Amino acid sequence: MDKYYPLMVNIQNKKCVVIGGGKVALRKTKTLLKYGAEVTLVSPVIDEEIRKLFYENKIEIIERNYEYGDLEGGILAYIATDNGQVNELVLKESNRKNILVNCAKNPEDGDFIIPSSIRKGSLSISIGTDGKSPMLAKKIKEDLELVFNDGYETFIEELGKIRKISIDNIEDIKVRRELFKELVYGPLLDEFMDKNIDNLEDEMKKVYMKYKVGSNTKMHRKR
Repeated sequence: MDKYYPLMVNIQNKKCVVIGGGKVALRKTKTLLKYGAEVTLVSPVIDEEIRKLFYENKIEIIERNYEYGDLEGGILAYIATDNGQVNELVLKESNRKNILVNCAKNPEDGDFIIPSSIRKGSLSISIGTDGKSPMLAKKIKEDLELVFNDGYETFIEELGKIRKISIDNIEDIKVRRELFKELVYGPLLDEFMDKNIDNLEDEMKKVYMKYKVGSNTKMHRKR
C-alpha cells in the first residue's frame, strides 16, 4: 500500500506554523508565503532573513522556545529544528490536534513530505520518491522543465477561457468532451509550441465554434 496520498491543498489565508528559525525554516517559510499562507514562526533564535520578513509584516514571529499550544489554529505544521526533544513535543501536539506535520530532519516521523515541483502558471507537476531519493526527484524535475516550457502556461490559460464559455453555451457534455479532445490531442498544441500559430485565442475559438454550431444543429433537429 502506498504511504503518501497526492493532494493539492489551498493554504491561502490559512495559518501554518513553522518551528525553527534557521535556513531550513527560512526555505519553508518562503514557500508558504508564495502560496499565500499566514505563517507563524516559533524559535528562540531567528535568522536575519526571517527577521526581515517579520519587519515587512509578512509573518508573525514568536521569539522563544516552542510551547504546547503554539500549533493552535494551524492547518499545517513544519518542524525545522535539530532539537529532538522539541520535535517530539511538536509531534505530540500535532497528533492530538489532528494537525498535519512535516518533519525536515526525519521525514518518516511526519504526516507529509514536500515533493519537487514545477509551476508554469496554472500547470503544476509534482515529483516525489516517498522521500527515498530527493536527488532523483530533482533530476526528474530538471528533465521535465525542458519539456514543459512557458508555452504551456499560455495554452492552459486559453483552455480555461474556452472551458468557461463552452460550459455556458454547449449543453451536451459529450460534445464538450470532443471539443477538448481536439484542442488537447489535435495538432493545435504542437503547432503552438512550434510557434506556427500567431494568435492562439483565435485558433481555439475557431475549434470551439465548430462544436458549438454542430451542437446547436443537433438540438434543432431534435425539436
